[in-house]
Amino acid sequence: MQSSPCSGAVHFDLSGTAMNALAKPGQAAALRNIGNVAISYQRVPCQYKNTNIRFKVDTGSNPDFLSVNVEFENGDGDLSLVEFLPARSTQAIKANHVFGATWSSNINPQVQKAPYSIRLTTGSNNKLTAINVIPVGWLPGKIYNSTVNF
Repeated sequence: MQSSPCSGAVHFDLSGTAMNALAKPGQAAALRNIGNVAISYQRVPCQYKNTNIRFKVDTGSNPDFLSVNVEFENGDGDLSLVEFLPARSTQAIKANHVFGATWSSNINPQVQKAPYSIRLTTGSNNKLTAINVIPVGWLPGKIYNSTVNF
């Protein structure tokens, strides 16, 4: 027996405006209040020609917490693992998947110093590393461009 309708399932959160747009004329309220809706979807690979992956540092980031949004990733966008690799360290910091393309982790800036490289792993186990993409003196809200893409 499944205790939660989202357990193990893909979960899409849609705003009321998005639900209204999906509804048949005059049925918006009924659709918004229906609860869980079974849907069919398919991942569609993206190809950003002549564009490398970039990382937008979340505005809530600080010296002890790094959160990034992964942008312009070629392929199906199915990241299974994101790791922050501090300068002069052999220990990767596993990031937590927050939502969408946002990944974050606590960091110890006394030991885990910038610049940070970021290693991305897809669901099909393809890996790449953006070397030193988050520089010394990084700032929340800034976008840092890599030189790599899948």
